[in-house]
Amino acid sequence: MFRKEELCEEILGKTAEKYGIGIVEMSVVPDHTHLIMDVPPTMSVSEAFRLLKGCSSHELFKENQISEKDTRKAISGAPVNSIGL
Repeated sequence: MFRKEELCEEILGKTAEKYGIGIVEMSVVPDHTHLIMDVPPTMSVSEAFRLLKGCSSHELFKENQISEKDTRKAISGAPVNSIGL
């Protein structure tokens, strides 16, 4: 795994912990991420997604691991599927 992917995993883990989001499974590859999360009942899935995506792109930009152009592209959106149990 490359430095950017390792850093992204670390950032996502810390952000999830900070906001009480449980990460059940995570796979980070160069151009996208797969997550299975346990979102607190007081938080919407979209809010959890926004927090994780926003914090990770901000921190990767700060660490000079992605460019400003990549940050804008990363924030533009991605498919999200959820199931309630």
